[in-house]
Amino acid sequence: MAEGSIFPDLRYSDDMLFSELRAKSEELLNQHEASPRVYYPFDYADELRGLMENEGFVPEDSPIRPELKAALAVNLNTEEGLPYYTATLLRDLPPNHPFRQWIYTWTAEEGRHALTIANWMQAAKIMDMHQLEDDRMAMMKNPDTPQPESFIESVIYPSIQEPSTEVSHRNTSRLLPVEHRIGKKALAAVAGDEVKHGIYYKGLAGEAFIVAPSIAVIGLARQINGFAMPGKSIPDFAKKSKQIANLNIFGPAQLKNIYDELLSDWGVMELENLTPEAETAREFIRKRMRQMDILLARMERNKATE
Repeated sequence: MAEGSIFPDLRYSDDMLFSELRAKSEELLNQHEASPRVYYPFDYADELRGLMENEGFVPEDSPIRPELKAALAVNLNTEEGLPYYTATLLRDLPPNHPFRQWIYTWTAEEGRHALTIANWMQAAKIMDMHQLEDDRMAMMKNPDTPQPESFIESVIYPSIQEPSTEVSHRNTSRLLPVEHRIGKKALAAVAGDEVKHGIYYKGLAGEAFIVAPSIAVIGLARQINGFAMPGKSIPDFAKKSKQIANLNIFGPAQLKNIYDELLSDWGVMELENLTPEAETAREFIRKRMRQMDILLARMERNKATE
């Protein structure tokens, strides 16, 4: 049974939403392209090499703890799964739809993320690049990329995932030793892209909550029910995920904050005249948020007694 299938299949709504969201999709694409972010993946590695040659910086003299290396590895491997995301998001899109052009633009920009991180890692000599490549091969041969079943879910899922990735990159950057300022800059460049991409998806989903609120609420419930950050096929992913959560880089607390912001921005709890199915979906969302609050409170109590 597919994730989210406790709620109605929404594929019937695709054609309607392709039409209803066309104008907003084009508007958001134009806004995105009006303020481009320009950087080059190799610049940070070149800057680091210059620092090493001209100022005698030795990256190995500023060690990075193993748990943070795990976060860097997952961040990199997650970005390397881009081809599967692109294929999923393009699936069933009509020709010449502005969302299709958005996916091309998004793919072009996302495509520099793994290169930016990997080039810096290699220049800094802080990671086993052969092991990272082995991990990439293992992940790519057994991908676990989410598969939203409808157009609305293909918009809502990245509305959650993009800010999640941004938070992960920013918190990883924050925890790097201050001496690794080039690594901090590289991760900040990637996180900046994620912010802009999240603005697009959140804006398009927000329009869906206006033109088709019941469909949008059900789509959101389906995605919250099945949401997981990608990467399960990365070797030792469970262990690395625990390390990442323990460092407060990304875990239930960060995800709950993202949900709270989206629910507020979309006005989900204030929507009126929903269908009975959508009301059921909204009640599920309320219940899931309460469950997450209980979980977070229990985690805080456990931490206090450690």
